Amino acid sequence: MAQEAGIDVAITTFSSQPSLIRKVLALRFKPSVMERIVIRGDGSGSDPRDSWAHPKGVPDDGKVPHMCSAALAFAIVPEGTDGQKLVEALQNKVAVLVDDDEDNVDAAIHHKMAAVLLHAEAPTEAAEGTAIMDLLSLA
Repeated sequence: MAQEAGIDVAITTFSSQPSLIRKVLALRFKPSVMERIVIRGDGSGSDPRDSWAHPKGVPDDGKVPHMCSAALAFAIVPEGTDGQKLVEALQNKVAVLVDDDEDNVDAAIHHKMAAVLLHAEAPTEAAEGTAIMDLLSLA
């Protein structure tokens, strides 16, 4: 699992139901895994983990704010880092966006962040194979 390899996992979504996403994940993962997954969605439900602020000075472009907020939550960058310094901190491949929306991937790449397009329309095995090859090319 990614976390065992020291990889932080964040789910970035424009869904307004992050609590539902958390419930679905809880069906598959142990609580010790779940407590280390950061979810950044477009909703703020009753769970305080679902509320997050758009980091100050970060461009509202695709999932760039979601990625920056997750980086703050994981302490990849110091609390209080904002704007261009926060975006720049994610430009050295410490974070990778894997997304099925070309606009989100393009936005991340535009800001010099690592991103991989998951070809969701392709058969599962083909999409996974392409994503793995794209991820390996980032190394």
